[in-house]
Amino acid sequence: HAAEIEHRVVHADGQADEHRDDLDGLMERSELADRTEQARGGHERGDAEQQRDAGGDGGGGGGGGTNDDAAQRKVAWTVPEPNSEKEAQTVAMFVTPDKKALVRISGAGMIAYNLSDGKVKWNIGAPDGAEVCSGTRQAPDGVAAIVYGTDGRCTTVATVDVATGKQLWSSNVKVNDSKFPPRYASIAAQEGKIWVSTSERAIRFDAKKSPDDVKPITAAPKSDSYCRLGELVPTEK
Repeated sequence: HAAEIEHRVVHADGQADEHRDDLDGLMERSELADRTEQARGGHERGDAEQQRDAGGDGGGGGGGGTNDDAAQRKVAWTVPEPNSEKEAQTVAMFVTPDKKALVRISGAGMIAYNLSDGKVKWNIGAPDGAEVCSGTRQAPDGVAAIVYGTDGRCTTVATVDVATGKQLWSSNVKVNDSKFPPRYASIAAQEGKIWVSTSERAIRFDAKKSPDDVKPITAAPKSDSYCRLGELVPTEK
């Protein structure tokens, strides 16, 4: 506001020269501050450009990214398109405990891909006409499991060694006094056990031993009324 300050100096009595000196000093200090700020801004822009050239982002979020980011986003491998609607439906997917394979459970079965190159390591399909109802989301003991069936029913549970792709055992989930084949099933793996929840009961299997060797344990509501159990979620304890 130099014009405003000069107006006061002109109309001041007997102190015009003194105020003029003050005004000149103020203007000089203001110009010096402007030059300093401009120089500082130039240095900051130069530093930012150097950081971008070096692959940094200047500490900010967003921006256009760097060459390193582009390299990290590069596709390592892909898999062929599904051949059927069942195969296209992802039921569960996880990395094996040894960190060597990616297992995908679909409506058509279970398949494992090498993490290194994406090649198929093993593939187990559901029996002809059957569709997978549910699959475990992990294989904590190296064993994964699925429930499958036909005609919209979930009647069979099977376990697979995810290191080799070998089926360990399979069993009908219609046990004890169950009168109707279940149309819903949820399954989970934890601490050497496979837990299956159907529309009317929960069943515990041994993960590696056949139900012929280790009898499953079941639990069902006491009431005769229909009760649909929800999804199974294993805990750490």
